[in-house]
Amino acid sequence: MMKRTVIYIMGALLVLCVSCRKQEAVSAACDEISVLPVLEETKATLIPAGNLTECRIHIDGYNNTSGEKHIDGNILYNNTKWIFYTDIEDVHYYWPQNSNLDVLAYSPAKIEKTCIEVKSKKIIECTGLPLTDALQEDNLLDEFICGYKEDCKKADGAISITLKRPFAIVNFYLDEAVRSTLKKIEITGMNNKGKYDVSTGAWTEISNKSTFCCNVNKVYPTQINNNSHLGGPFLVIPQDLHGNDETNAVKLVFTYRSTGNSSDTVTETTLGQSALENDPSEKIGSWEPGKRYDYYISLNGAANEVRMAVKITEWKKEGNSEVDVK
Repeated sequence: MMKRTVIYIMGALLVLCVSCRKQEAVSAACDEISVLPVLEETKATLIPAGNLTECRIHIDGYNNTSGEKHIDGNILYNNTKWIFYTDIEDVHYYWPQNSNLDVLAYSPAKIEKTCIEVKSKKIIECTGLPLTDALQEDNLLDEFICGYKEDCKKADGAISITLKRPFAIVNFYLDEAVRSTLKKIEITGMNNKGKYDVSTGAWTEISNKSTFCCNVNKVYPTQINNNSHLGGPFLVIPQDLHGNDETNAVKLVFTYRSTGNSSDTVTETTLGQSALENDPSEKIGSWEPGKRYDYYISLNGAANEVRMAVKITEWKKEGNSEVDVK
């Protein structure tokens, strides 16, 4: 696991689509597809380490007359321009004759070992987020963006596809603690399955209440200190936290062992009752798409009490941040 700086480059994706299909004869009038990022403050895409050559975006283009997949490729930046590619060669795509395209774009381009699956040209299905790096093997997924553009016409020239973040992201930090071994953080009652319509930005069929465990196993204050990062970033499905409904409430269960004790202490906190960091009167009742939720945990060993404050950041307003990737 190495530390890599991740820079969120604000932008929209432009796909310049032109005349014929890849398999058809190409005449002098046929211009191949090229891809350019257009930088705008209100849009965003993920560029690892600030290096365009490391960015990979998958493009699916569907013939909206026949329904056939016309484009199925990844794009990268080759130091001069964005191109389609495979492991052994550059790839070229051209407009289908007498029909338009519906285009889906998403990044990271490889999602095979994650719990995100493309079900159709509009639907992304989540079947079990969040995941730990151990479960995701070498594909730790801490970011996902996608966009869709329907009925793209050759005559319109450039096709602008806005890439959006369908998930929320959760991090855990230690605000302060007593001398203890911090064992694990669990989120209980959280839905971890659902379908996302990329064309409308709506989540449906959210279900499967489950428990997620983030192991910490650090000794305070020798191995971990105040303001230390305990776990995350974790992608989560946007959902109501049911702070006023004890039966359906999403809760945080924190397990620790105070120094000198022979048994663990387990505390339970309702996430929907967590207060905003700079306004204790405001409770955070839901996770919303495109927002990052940093939970700061304060541990009072004598009273067996855990308190939390939440800092919320809209990802599109972030600058640089560091995450662990393999």
